[in-house]
Amino acid sequence: MEVIQFDAVGHAYQPGIPVVKDLNLRIEKGEFVTLIGPSGCGKTTILKMVNGLIEPTEGEIHVHGKPLSEWDPIALRRKIGYVIQQIGLFPHLSIADNITYVLDLEGVSKTDQRKRAEELIDLIGLDPSYLDRYPRELSGGQKQRVGVARALANDPEIILMDEPFGAVDEISRRGLQEEIVALHKKLKKTILFVTHDIEEAFRLGSWMILFKDGKIEQQGRREELVFRPATPFVESFFGLKNFVSYLTLTAVEELMDSDSPRLTDHAITVGQSAMDAIKLMFFHRVDCVSVKNEKNELVGNFRLAHAKEQMERPSK
Repeated sequence: MEVIQFDAVGHAYQPGIPVVKDLNLRIEKGEFVTLIGPSGCGKTTILKMVNGLIEPTEGEIHVHGKPLSEWDPIALRRKIGYVIQQIGLFPHLSIADNITYVLDLEGVSKTDQRKRAEELIDLIGLDPSYLDRYPRELSGGQKQRVGVARALANDPEIILMDEPFGAVDEISRRGLQEEIVALHKKLKKTILFVTHDIEEAFRLGSWMILFKDGKIEQQGRREELVFRPATPFVESFFGLKNFVSYLTLTAVEELMDSDSPRLTDHAITVGQSAMDAIKLMFFHRVDCVSVKNEKNELVGNFRLAHAKEQMERPSK
């Protein structure tokens, strides 16, 4: 089921200088789509158009099957969660009031607002005591978590995220990435996530779209963009360094052979990466290792030939 549809969409901030060109795209319900590409290629503009902050100068966007031009802008924005790098928490409001700001605008009772704030603070991994604090009392990573909670307050089906973790330190960033992946698995929201970080795009997205000069250069699963680049630009953008990133960020269970597994002298667990499996094979000079689950049960084997087949399988 499509929740966002772009039909020949374009946008130009100045006449004759488009930043988005002839965009045709379908976003299915529950997808986690990462938009990546050089600065100025139109990624943020696309999010702003979906949220009704700016209008397309060409084409039409449909959200939930309804043309954007027929939406009331305020009603639209209340149905879409939006998380940005600057966070934008209100300094004079408590964390609870920041999270439930949209609910307050909609006239939700204070009791129900508090209940929702308590649900969300737990969901993002912060103690309920944070609800009565103020933004100045939180770290950068904690503020970003609150920003995510605020975007979820009205239970939107669509969440737009514009480089939301770019301003936090690396440790906090990794934790936030893991948090948003877990939230996506749990809540099944449709997420459009803008990033300039290839490793972040690999880690988060189920579907990646690479932009160049306002147009889609290639889209697909991460292995497609790394192993089957459609143009020289895609090939140069993803390169050898990002092949290593791909193997480091791909769980061994995604590439293992689960048909008639056999026990070998060396084993790896499902939570480890394909790169961990390759290192184990090279260290022991073997061509196959066993894969076990958390209960130490044999669930598959990892072999380079089978992994290659998996990485090259056709996309959806």
